[in-house]
Amino acid sequence: LVLAQSRGTGQDSVGVTLARTARRYTFAHLQPGVPWQFSVVAISRRGYGLHAVDPHRFTLMPGDNGYIVATANGGTFGLGSLSSRGGPGGGHLASPIAGIAATPNGLGYFEIATDGHLYHFGNAGYYGDKPVTAGQRVVGIAAAPDGLGYWVLLNTGRVEAFGHVQNFGSVHGITDAVAIAATPDGGGYYVAQANGKVSHFGDALPLRGKRGAHLATPIVGITVDPAALGYWLVGANGTVYAFGQARTHGNAAAGAVAIVATPDGGGYWVLARNGHVSHFGTARNAGSASAALSRAVGITTA
Repeated sequence: LVLAQSRGTGQDSVGVTLARTARRYTFAHLQPGVPWQFSVVAISRRGYGLHAVDPHRFTLMPGDNGYIVATANGGTFGLGSLSSRGGPGGGHLASPIAGIAATPNGLGYFEIATDGHLYHFGNAGYYGDKPVTAGQRVVGIAAAPDGLGYWVLLNTGRVEAFGHVQNFGSVHGITDAVAIAATPDGGGYYVAQANGKVSHFGDALPLRGKRGAHLATPIVGITVDPAALGYWLVGANGTVYAFGQARTHGNAAAGAVAIVATPDGGGYWVLARNGHVSHFGTARNAGSASAALSRAVGITTA
């Protein structure tokens, strides 16, 4: 027999036992952003032989086969190539989680509660938070492209900026804001309302939809196409609407709560309240989260 292993910095080793006739093996779903080293050792009745270790270390770029799902009670599930770094669950939360946003390499993420409390894990830093006043609640969070800050959205349309990001403005006179998405360069953001209206700030541009003006509301999520000038909205019924140069790759079933684009912009994942993740375009199926004890609220990728 042959034991092949891969070890990543700060990661559990991954090993597989192969038949002696094996000449190759592909490790799937390795965490990107950290160096991996590979080794092979022969195993016989007399024990282990000498390890043959590849001196090179390989760092995978963030791919399109991993995502992290957050639930209202603080459960955090890493699926595919992205791992969970912990979560605020396990105890009583003063307020449910409203959203999640990852750092650029997926080695950390921010989670925001409806009362404004910010939780951070992995290589995500803490840049501040702000309690909300009576009658307001946090509904979403968007991370800066460099991971050194974030924008927090309230249902009233107000946007709070923390860390090395600029506040480009807020929507006024509303109560149905549901999601926020930053532009790829961090120079602006979009704010989506449940009625389908999208407000643009900074270098975010007004974009026309490809599905007409009539949306099946309520809208529950927005994600920007990182490879083209466009974005997607998703309704609670699972319908996905494309705007600008973004292309529609398919619709999910009813019960949707969030959407996130793949890093290459060729697809997206749609998260349902029960934790099920639907994949479209170049988005790969890496599994779904177990949200039996709490509703799923957010999905993010590197």
